Amino acid sequence: MRKFAVVFIFLFSAVFGGCIHDPAKSSAVFVEERVTVEEYAVEPPAKTATRIRTDQPIKGVVVEPPKFAITSAFFDIETPQEPTEELKAIFQVFDIPVTDTPRVQHYMKYFTTNGRGNMQSWINRSNKYMYIVRDIFEKEGIPLDLAMLSFTESGFNPIAYSRAGAAGMWQFMPSTGKIYGLSITEWVDERRDFEKSTLAAARHLKDLYKMFDDWYLALAAYNAGSGRIRKATQKHNSTDFFTIAGSRTLKLETRDYVPKYLAQLFLYKNLYSYGFTPPDETPLLFDTVELGSQANLIVLAQALGSTYEELKMLNPELRTPVTPPTSKYRVRIPFGKGAQLSKLLNDGKFDQLRYTLYQAKAGESLAAIAKRHGISVEDIQKINALSYPKIYSAKLLFLPKKGEKLTSADIQFAKEVQSLSPKYHTVRKGDNLTVISRKYNIPLYVLIRMNPKVNPKKIYPGQVLVISRGGLVG
Repeated sequence: MRKFAVVFIFLFSAVFGGCIHDPAKSSAVFVEERVTVEEYAVEPPAKTATRIRTDQPIKGVVVEPPKFAITSAFFDIETPQEPTEELKAIFQVFDIPVTDTPRVQHYMKYFTTNGRGNMQSWINRSNKYMYIVRDIFEKEGIPLDLAMLSFTESGFNPIAYSRAGAAGMWQFMPSTGKIYGLSITEWVDERRDFEKSTLAAARHLKDLYKMFDDWYLALAAYNAGSGRIRKATQKHNSTDFFTIAGSRTLKLETRDYVPKYLAQLFLYKNLYSYGFTPPDETPLLFDTVELGSQANLIVLAQALGSTYEELKMLNPELRTPVTPPTSKYRVRIPFGKGAQLSKLLNDGKFDQLRYTLYQAKAGESLAAIAKRHGISVEDIQKINALSYPKIYSAKLLFLPKKGEKLTSADIQFAKEVQSLSPKYHTVRKGDNLTVISRKYNIPLYVLIRMNPKVNPKKIYPGQVLVISRGGLVG
């Protein structure tokens, strides 16, 4: 199935036919990121815009056959060759309703002018994941054209984060991710797992469609939440998205969400017609190997003749170079390396972690820990990116094995876990908790909670306060 999907994607990348677009409509603006809505967006007209919509069944909506040599207001381009009838058939069918509005045209123009560079880079990146997304959507029984919603959400970026706290290719908030089985721990954030998050997105979209019986309302609910869309339909006594979007009941971001998606869908199916080039990224191929215990990706990369960066890209859900402390964790590795890694793991002599994990308690000194394990304080500090000689808040430490000399791999490991080390503040004369909380932009109650043994009313110069817990506390 995967080989077929890959062949299809290459074919898809090579020949793009299209959907219909009237280029004579109005100009465009675009919101590149959700957080910059105000910067780019223009208020849509107050009353409902004239639009064309297919009201045929959701599955197999046939539009006018694609035109492969067109002249538009923006371009005068001909495709290199006339596609076969079979390929034309692929691209002249949408599996969601197709609507054209002035607002869709706004986005069409933006993505073909000022936003062209971003759109092309997203198209390039999408080819790494598109066959995976479409495979999962097909198995879940939802329209395959919804795969292009990831353009709207993240530009197909699995490690994207928003200021609001959404993450991953499908921009799940922690609460919604949890509902759909995406784990967020100190070790992993499965919202960034391009397979698990895609499955979650498919099921979420399916649930929203069941709730509203309309894909446009389902998409709006994906952006704003089902509660807000339900209230909007009740307020306007309408289940037509564009009727509701004609008012200011919903935020501008949500009112523009469906037009933005439709514009990107149209452009993706008309790349040649609008002057885009086929994706230069190749589909992401990999093997998966089940681990019986924790492994260090830097160690695995060296053993497989790969790089840590490649393994990190294949496993974007990992928040550290080390896999979670669970058995049967499936790690992705470069395609064709599965048998090699399985052999190493079954050898019994392969040290896949390299370190000993130690749960340090608040108040422990590194000297005592080092003496107990027969290693040096300096090595503990280097590997864990620590600058203090004492543990001020509970933390999981990576300890080198006794007699092991540090290598460049250990230095690379330290750089990766540096952000996980707790941050501290040494109290100076004139300091108080209010001043410190403002300095580091930490709510006062959080600062007090992170320092339970500190008397909030009596701190003194030289005292060390925790201002960040760090990532791993065991």
